[in-house]
Amino acid sequence: VGLFLDQRENRARLAKRAQRLRGDWLNLFAHTGAFSVALLAAGAERVVSVDLSASYLAWLQENLERNLARGVELGRHECVRLEGRRFVASLSAGQRFAGIVLDPPTAASAGRHYWSIKRDLEPLVGDCLERLESGGVLLVSRNDRFSPSAFRELVERIASRRSVGLRRLDFAGPGPDHPRLSGFSEGDPFCGIVAERV
Repeated sequence: VGLFLDQRENRARLAKRAQRLRGDWLNLFAHTGAFSVALLAAGAERVVSVDLSASYLAWLQENLERNLARGVELGRHECVRLEGRRFVASLSAGQRFAGIVLDPPTAASAGRHYWSIKRDLEPLVGDCLERLESGGVLLVSRNDRFSPSAFRELVERIASRRSVGLRRLDFAGPGPDHPRLSGFSEGDPFCGIVAERV
């Protein structure tokens, strides 16, 4: 349906931060734009939504228009049709964001290139951490049965390697209405981390 209910608490978590943090937000692999809508409705100054799919971006635009009464202003939003890694690589040297949402698919075709979370997530997390303003936050999630503690260690290791100081790291998994079912690891929900830059 284009709306992932298991990310509801993370949308609320980032919306609260958008009320306090001034600056631009970046939503990579934006899909149908639920994070973008939540951020704009909360008062984010500007949100850039990036996705390679024209149909998802059209759907995102419809979702923005359906939420005008909730405070979404179309003039504070920009859609970019591009693969997430290429978009980050195209940014000017000094461009920074108050927050970045990095919620990629596990695997996907990306034009002539292929996205694999196991191969491509690590360098992109590092690139995103470097693009945060002081006090900015990165929400990164993965849906491939990676353990939360190992994911936290991975983000810490990437930040250390890139010399990006982190003030805090918080687990940001799904809410209590998306529990892990014993004996059904295939149905495990995603794991997520919110990293706040010093």
